[in-house]
Amino acid sequence: MLARVAYLVSGAAIAAAAYAATIKAELGLGPLFVVQEGIAGHLDITIGRSVMIVGSSLCVIAMAMRQWPGVGTVTLPFLMGAMVDAMLPHTPTPGGIPLRLAVVVVGTFVMALGGALIISSRLGAGAPDLVMLALSRVTRFNNRQVRLALEAGWLFAGWLLGGAVGIGSVITGLMIGPMLHFWIERLHSEPVEQEHVVV
Repeated sequence: MLARVAYLVSGAAIAAAAYAATIKAELGLGPLFVVQEGIAGHLDITIGRSVMIVGSSLCVIAMAMRQWPGVGTVTLPFLMGAMVDAMLPHTPTPGGIPLRLAVVVVGTFVMALGGALIISSRLGAGAPDLVMLALSRVTRFNNRQVRLALEAGWLFAGWLLGGAVGIGSVITGLMIGPMLHFWIERLHSEPVEQEHVVV
């Protein structure tokens, strides 16, 4: 259990650092991150507190649809939120479009490593994934179809809320899935069941 907790905490720290870097790049965020930023702006709170609010809300929605969270599922939004708030003020702002694009690409690659480590903890799927699994069960659409619909809905909602949408949103959206599987294949000797993590 100690090793599993270590995987969860280290994965959260890596993902939070990468998230902070993509925020500082100012080229647009991934779909759920756009929602978090939009809510932070409207409520005049930090992005970390918004991470906590969004993650907790998704846990409640999943439980309302009888998809039960693990310990890691409940803990992760608060852990990530606190880490993002701690790291963001100390994260430098890159200069120039080429460097900012590089930060988004590398940040997404590193964020996927954090997600893979969180999955390795086997302490529960991410809250967005519980919602995806619940909706797949209720609607009878497959996970991929539901995930695409959720990502599109989050991006649109985040844009309406004033979150940052841009080329970075496209890069993160296209890269995060394949990069997560890239890291999972290198960290696991056997397949991991239905635990795709998005913070």
